[in-house]
Amino acid sequence: IPNGLGKPIQDVSTKHSHNPGVMAGLVEQESAFNSNATSPVGAKGLAQIMQPALTDYNRANGTSFTMSDMNDSATNLEVGGWYLRHLQDKFFNGDLKMALYAYNFGIGNVRRSMQATGLPYMQPVTDSRGRVTYVPNEEAMRYAPGVMKRAAKYGYIDALRDPLTHR
Repeated sequence: IPNGLGKPIQDVSTKHSHNPGVMAGLVEQESAFNSNATSPVGAKGLAQIMQPALTDYNRANGTSFTMSDMNDSATNLEVGGWYLRHLQDKFFNGDLKMALYAYNFGIGNVRRSMQATGLPYMQPVTDSRGRVTYVPNEEAMRYAPGVMKRAAKYGYIDALRDPLTHR
């Protein structure tokens, strides 16, 4: 794990009950271990934190971090580790893959997609006649398998047994 991030990722993983390989895979997928990464939609830092996730973190933890605080690697990893655990526990009964889809695609999008299609990465498209169909969101569809492949690289053995890893 580059940039001296091995210990911080291990510490956050321990605190939030994640396998360190999963957190390393998530950080590589999100930012390629670039602590200064900013996405076109405003996600920041190693774990690509968005404002809604930060708001949830602040509310749950009695903190008042701002998006500018997400430039600090330790703070960014803490929020990302907490948010992934929050998604797993609050919304998906511990299901890591579903939490990963929600981390990337948004909890509301995943819920609507699951309700309409049974798949976590579908998005509605309305044609010229006003009919709604669902098509895959390509980024979201590739996200969880990408994290799992990277997690295997960082020692998450269960990822090797997961069919998602082999897509």
